[in-house]
Amino acid sequence: MKEISPKNELKLRYFQPASGFTEALPLGNGKLGAMVFGGVEEDLIQLNEDTLWAGVPGKYSVPESKAALPEIRAALFNEDYHKANALCKKIQGPFSQAYMPMGNLKIKYPKMVPQGYERELDISNAVAKVSYESKKMRYERTYFTSFPDKALIMRITAKGRRRLSFTASMDSQLRSSQKKLDARTIALSGRAPVHIDPSYYNRDLVKYDENEGIGFEVRLRAIADGGRVTTTDSGLEVENASSVVLVLVSATSFNGFDKLPKKDGVNPGEIIAAIMKTVSRKSFDALMNSHVKDYRKLFDRCSIDLGVTDKSALATDERLKSYDGKNDPQLSALLFQYGRYLMIASSRPGTQATNLQGIWNDILRPPWSSNYTININTEMNYWPAEPANLSECHGPMFDLVEKLSVTGGKVAAESYGCRGWTAHHNTDLW
Repeated sequence: MKEISPKNELKLRYFQPASGFTEALPLGNGKLGAMVFGGVEEDLIQLNEDTLWAGVPGKYSVPESKAALPEIRAALFNEDYHKANALCKKIQGPFSQAYMPMGNLKIKYPKMVPQGYERELDISNAVAKVSYESKKMRYERTYFTSFPDKALIMRITAKGRRRLSFTASMDSQLRSSQKKLDARTIALSGRAPVHIDPSYYNRDLVKYDENEGIGFEVRLRAIADGGRVTTTDSGLEVENASSVVLVLVSATSFNGFDKLPKKDGVNPGEIIAAIMKTVSRKSFDALMNSHVKDYRKLFDRCSIDLGVTDKSALATDERLKSYDGKNDPQLSALLFQYGRYLMIASSRPGTQATNLQGIWNDILRPPWSSNYTININTEMNYWPAEPANLSECHGPMFDLVEKLSVTGGKVAAESYGCRGWTAHHNTDLW
């Protein structure tokens, strides 16, 4: 592997925890997305899964459209735009459904006053880290989402005379519950809504049906070096360990855009159990090496050199504040590579295409549903794929187009009386 020069290192660096979602550090393996906040007394890792959407397969044709279309054309040719506009309401289809926030992993530590706090995202290796000292102890956390091992891995260490203790739990904005699975594993399971009304942020218009909607499950397992691990329905507790590896795996019941996720869906628990069994047998170093090797096969294909600067030791937010377009050329190079990093993190072979927010979303009714806005935004997400040498990451978009041709063929025939297929400017998982 090529070495990154310290003066040209590809890292986002901050000297305080994230105060909100947009300051957190994004991780992803194409399917599982995580936003790392890096708090001292409570660390929040916000979680997403690329197939966790509201809704179910539906009918997208508009029966009135075929008859209304000639009337709309006639009104337009007669320059009767008010009439055309009124008639256009007859051909509008349903709103697209929304991409859902899966849940939150919350890790609570004893109260302490940190010194030398640092939070970073190493985009050359797709690894996030948090480190600080308190009372002659050094605490370090390392996070990554592995594509080959299909899991979020987190290692927490404490170096010094004292030992490591914390509690971990999971929750979700969706209907869900947490329970103990075994002596070191807890699980969060729930279901996405069958419909979210387009009226933004109105929670009263979120509709659930226990017999419909996509189901999901997240499992968290602690593997401790020393100390004791206990679990209850309320969470997981680690006491007096020198280090702990946390393994998080998720899955949904989604089984295809044309299958009902409850009746014809897969069992997420069975999928997770198989992955967890394999991952739990591997050492942290083995998991890390496999992850980095897989990631750098893609990332190392393209480099950019705009000149070395001596500002990489500064916090990234401070570099942005002082940037004038020419005094820190390496920041521009970092931004270019960060774009490639986000594409690798949110679009891998076999995953869903990158949506409006990649795979990261923390609210129940995201702006524009965090859907696929295919009149330009989806295409913009994939502009770097070929020029930046990430052809494999382009695959999920072609898969999306292929699936659109199936439902789009029905819409073309039933709504417009046309051959071929069509797609309007918004679409979703279905």
